[in-house]
Amino acid sequence: AASSCIIDLSTNFDFDLFPNPVSGLLTVRLSEESDVTIFDTRGKLIRSYNKEDGDLKIDVSSISRGVYIVRVKNKVKKLILSK
Repeated sequence: AASSCIIDLSTNFDFDLFPNPVSGLLTVRLSEESDVTIFDTRGKLIRSYNKEDGDLKIDVSSISRGVYIVRVKNKVKKLILSK
């Protein structure tokens, strides 16, 4: 009899955003290669990146201040842009 094993590694994935609120340079700290997307609160795509593990530095100074959603894999976090 054949047996199979499914391991879901995505449940252990997390990421950090700092500083938050931010007005200039945002750092997204990743533990593995990921697509990073920033949306406004209406769901409009603002920016999209692909990054190996480590720190992704994003200059957000040209984005209007307000509340945004950062999605990495299946996790989302609220980002506040201040000026």
